[in-house]
Amino acid sequence: MKRWTKDDFANLSRQQLGTLYQNARKQNAHELVALIEETGLPFVDGPGLALDSPMGRKMRRIINSVEGVAAGIAATKRGVPALAGIEPLIIQALGKVYGNTYEATVQAGYLTALMMRKNGYRNSGAKGPVNNGAAKTAEIFELDREQ
Repeated sequence: MKRWTKDDFANLSRQQLGTLYQNARKQNAHELVALIEETGLPFVDGPGLALDSPMGRKMRRIINSVEGVAAGIAATKRGVPALAGIEPLIIQALGKVYGNTYEATVQAGYLTALMMRKNGYRNSGAKGPVNNGAAKTAEIFELDREQ
């Protein structure tokens, strides 16, 4: 069996790395799975970012962390998209790979919406700019008075 290094992964396409990752998981090759996840490189089995990828799981952890929730709610209270408050945390953790990964901002918006709804907010029907981030616009939330 080939002995993989992190440098080997940089030469693979997102699809190739995704296939390698899925195969390693199926074969319980835990060391290889961990090595791929440690790189933080994006990979997919299709055209977009998979939420079950290391990057997708990391975004979920950031968005649902105490800091992520607080940042999303604080942004909402200022009348801007929750993602505008959370995205700096994502960028700090993931760097350029976040903005350069196809559909990463879409998935971040989706995960943010799930988190906000879980915390008593609902979609307002309006979008607003996400300044100084990778996302251009995102949903603005409002407190759900019916809860």
